[in-house]
Amino acid sequence: MARYVEPRAARHRVEVVDGAEQLRVPVRRNWAIAVFLGLWLVLWGVGGGMAIVELVRRFDPFLLLFVTFWAIAGLFVLGLMAMLIAAPARPASMPPRNT
Repeated sequence: MARYVEPRAARHRVEVVDGAEQLRVPVRRNWAIAVFLGLWLVLWGVGGGMAIVELVRRFDPFLLLFVTFWAIAGLFVLGLMAMLIAAPARPASMPPRNT
């Protein structure tokens, strides 16, 4: 038999800026994940640096593709870490209500 579970309090704030409603949702920071990603990024950089050195020594199309996707993934993780550590709540604009 299902039982009623009380929902959590909303984390967002509704603000009206220049006549438009905005939802501000704070980032849920998880410091354990930020530390793990920092360590992972250091090792990621070492591995990618070794791949770049090998690419400079002798050109290989597969290695060029690898380094390209390596850089994209590294930038993604770097952005994620920046969001976890320093990002303020970002507004999500909503159309005005017709009341």
